[in-house]
Order: sequence, then structure tokens, then C-alpha cells
Amino acid sequence: MDQLELDYITVFPYGNQNLQKAFWFDQEGFDAESMMADPESFDPKGTLWKKFIKTCKIKLNSKTNFASLFDEEAGYLIDSFRDLLKLFKLRKLRKQELILACLNKKQAAKFTQITEEYFLSQLVESDSSLNAGVHVICKDTIYEEEAEAQLKNVILTHKDVLFSIGMPDLHPGRGYPIGSSIITNEVIYPPLIGTDIGCGMSFIKTPIPSSKIKTKAIEKWAKRLRSIDTYLECDHEELANFEFKWATEENVPALKEFGKEFFNQIGTIGAGNHFCELQVFEEILDQEEFEKANFTEDSAYLLVHSGSRGYGKHVLDKFITEYQQNGVKGFEPDTPEYDQYLQEHDDACNFAKRNRACIAMRFIKELLGDSEALDEAEGEFNQEETKIDVQTDIKILDRLDCSIDIWHNYMEIEEKLIPTTQVDPLDEDWKSCDLIKQKVVIHRKGATPADKGYVVIPGSRGSYSYLVKPLEENAWLSGYSLAHGAGRKMSRSKALAKGKHTHKNIESLLKTPLENRVVCENKDLLYEEAPEAYKKVEDVVSDLEYFNLIKIIAVLKPVMTYKFKKDQRKNDK
Repeated sequence: MDQLELDYITVFPYGNQNLQKAFWFDQEGFDAESMMADPESFDPKGTLWKKFIKTCKIKLNSKTNFASLFDEEAGYLIDSFRDLLKLFKLRKLRKQELILACLNKKQAAKFTQITEEYFLSQLVESDSSLNAGVHVICKDTIYEEEAEAQLKNVILTHKDVLFSIGMPDLHPGRGYPIGSSIITNEVIYPPLIGTDIGCGMSFIKTPIPSSKIKTKAIEKWAKRLRSIDTYLECDHEELANFEFKWATEENVPALKEFGKEFFNQIGTIGAGNHFCELQVFEEILDQEEFEKANFTEDSAYLLVHSGSRGYGKHVLDKFITEYQQNGVKGFEPDTPEYDQYLQEHDDACNFAKRNRACIAMRFIKELLGDSEALDEAEGEFNQEETKIDVQTDIKILDRLDCSIDIWHNYMEIEEKLIPTTQVDPLDEDWKSCDLIKQKVVIHRKGATPADKGYVVIPGSRGSYSYLVKPLEENAWLSGYSLAHGAGRKMSRSKALAKGKHTHKNIESLLKTPLENRVVCENKDLLYEEAPEAYKKVEDVVSDLEYFNLIKIIAVLKPVMTYKFKKDQRKNDK
């Protein structure tokens, strides 16, 4: 092989949206094949090799200690990935960057995609006794290539990943895909869960008869409903420890001291796609299952979507500051760091559950006041809503029946049946795939558990939601997870720009084609969360049904969605 004159180098920092940074430099030629096969015999003193690596580091401002070279004649990357993979497996590469040195800029551009695909395939084939697999549970739902690339990048940048699986509502997130279930070999990676640990949904039977859900009543409620975003005026520590039942026969655990500084946020929805929505059953598709689960058409239900607020962000920020910035990407089992994160994670999940319960309490209190007489389903309005007596007001929860409470940003450690090979959901062979039982960590980011009973998959505020029963026999295919909603098809910035152009009269967004009344006084949020910014939830649910992951029990119609309202109490007093 002739000597190669290298004058171009490009780096692929996987996990970063900017896939390559290019730098030109002059370099002495050397026999790349011999160099990579045995650097010491080719260059006994290591002078040339050290110079090359030093130049790479200087030009790329990188701490990586590996460079792979492209063989122009052979037309493929020379066989040096074995060494790279070995370093990954031995955890000796902290900054996982693949450096590709080429003859010229044109060649580098030409083989950028080949390099990425080759590296992924090599990593998948060599990473463990179980092949690391990437697939999306999708037949008709459209998802962006960027989201699938993020699924692949999870494998490239995290050594112990077994499977990286996208749900039908998959869409790109900030570095990590939303609508994903990432299964690892016992290692915990906090960023795969994200900032809003414990974010999820509560589905609550209210004391409001569905027969009372009339347009006139809804308009009256919407006008007098005041902010439930402001902090409650109460003993927040008492609120954090008060015992009550919520979608379980056991009491919700009292909160630990980890998040004490965030206790005042309990009972607040938060921004983004969080909401509180009053719903009624539109259609029952499986009457037997519906009755078996003790649901009823006679009552209105409340769907609350919120999380751990600032507490979850605090937990992740702590990880980034204390560990990730020092080269630690995840936590191994049986270490103090692992146990500490697990405690804080579980506490944040309980925080989120308690938060959803208090949001429901506030919402119902706003609608019904303190009245016990529900004949008119209107009650008496309480002028001092932010001031609550925990011992008294929390008893409103006794009048609510939380049927479902699930997290969709969290992780669990369990023994699960895992495929022994990669899986293609569109290939019928997946049904005969061999499974083995193994202890794993399931990281869910925007994914509902498929093995915890009934779940509600909500659409946008302009579409129906679906009550479904997960079919656990096929849960392994989707990483024991389901879609957590419709999933965005438009970024917030794009939805905002398009919304301002399309909806000149913003009042039109306060009422959907389903006659759902939207309560939101944040104009940008109205545009960002407009129904057209989301995929069709019907397609998402249809895909889950196609792969035999769910049975649809009933369809729910939204009648009033609360997003945000300014606090007017100061003006009222």
C-alpha cells in the first residue's frame, strides 16, 4: 500500500447534532495499514504516531486518543475498529468521538455516512453477547430522521445499551429522543430520563356527572377558573408528608429531604405540554373490559399531565455538574453514586405523583368550591383558593377516585425477557424471536410502561384520547413501553411561527373542532401547543394495535383543557 498524504481530518462527536467539524492541516505521509496494525514496529519511537495524535488533539481540541484512517484504494475504513471497540468496552474512551482522517475534503464528505453506518454496525455486532438493537414501533406514523439518529447515537455513546427503541410518537429531543425506551445492562444513565423525572399522568374519576357537562356550564367554569400555576399558601412541608391514597391501596410515600427547597412547587402544572383536562367517555369499544376495570360513563374524568417540576431538573443538574463534566456518563450497580441517584430518582417520582394529586385537588376545588351539594355541579367559589389548610382541603382527594397514575419519564430495574438478536417489527419473524431473562435497567423518556395495567394515551387538545389495555405478552418488542401521547411533528419554534401566520385571530385557538374549551392566557403557548403541531393520535394508537401491543377499551373526548392562566387574585382582593 502506498504512503498516504493526509491533509484533512474530520471528527464525529456522537450525541451532538453538529455531526462533523473539519480542520485542514499538513501531515507527513506514512503507511496507514502498517501504522494501524502495529504502530510500534512501524514507528519504533512512536515519533510519527505521537505527532499525528498531537496534531489531531490540537486541531480538534480533543482528549480522544484514537484516530481511524480511510484507505482510498480499498474504499473502506481499514480494520482498526476492533481496537476502538475494545477501548469502548474497557471504558478507556471517556470522550467518545470517532476521528476519521481522509485525503481530502471531498473524500471525507463522501464517506461521512458510510463511516457512521459502519461504526454503528460494528458496535452493534461487538458490544455484548446480546446484540444492541435499534428499532421503531411504527407502521403508518411518520417520524423524523433526526429522532431515529438520536436512537442510534444512544448506542454509539453509551457502552452498556442493549436496545434503543422508539415508540410511534417518537420525536427529537435535546440530544436524546422523546418517545423512547432504552434498555441497558444494569447501568443507569440519568440523561436518558431527562430533567422532568417522574413526569406522567393521572386519570381521575371526578364527582361531576357527565350529564352536567354542557356548553353553558363549561363556559362558566372556564371564565371563573383562576390560576392553578401559582404556589399554594400553606405549610409546604406538611403537604409534602401528608398521607393519602392515589391510584394505589397504599399511601403515597412521604417525600425525603432531597427536594425540600422545591416543596413549594407541589400543586403546580408547569410549562410546555403539561395540562389538566376534563374529559368524558365518547365511545366504549370493549364493554366487558370497561366494566371489569370499574370505569363509568356517568362521571367526568380528569387527566392531569405534570411532573416533578424544579426538583427533577435539580437532580439531573447535580449529575451533570458533579459527574458528567468529569467524564462519568453513568452509574454502575453496587456503587454509592448508583444508590444515591436511585434514591433521588424515586423521590422525584413520588414528588411528581403527589404534585398531580394536588393539581387535581386545586382544579376540582376551583370548579366545585367547598360545596358538598353537587346537584348543579357548580358549587360555591372560594375567593382565597391559594390559601389551603392541608388537613382540611386535602380531603377533597377522598372525593376523587384516581384510576390510573403512571410515570413516563423514569427508569426501573427488573428482570425482563430480552431478545437475543436485533428485531425488525415489520418482519413477521419477530414473533418467533428467542428471548432470555436478564436483569436490566429500562430508561423511559416520554414512554408509558406497558406492564403496569391500563393507560390513557392522550391526543392533542383538539383530538380524542384513548383508554387502552397493554398486551403484556408482546411487551418485550417495545421495550416494555408504549407511546405516551401523539408526539410532536413540529418543533416549538416552527409551530409558533406557523401558528402566528395561520391563526390571525388567536381567539380561534380557544375552541377546538371537538368543541373543547381551552383555558390558556399565554399566546405563545397557544401557538406552540396547537393541535396541528402534533401527530395524529389515531395513527399512533393504530400502530400500537397493529403490533399487538394494546387493546383499545374506550375513546375519550376533551371538554375543557387548562394550560395557563394569569394570577388575578391580587386584583380581586
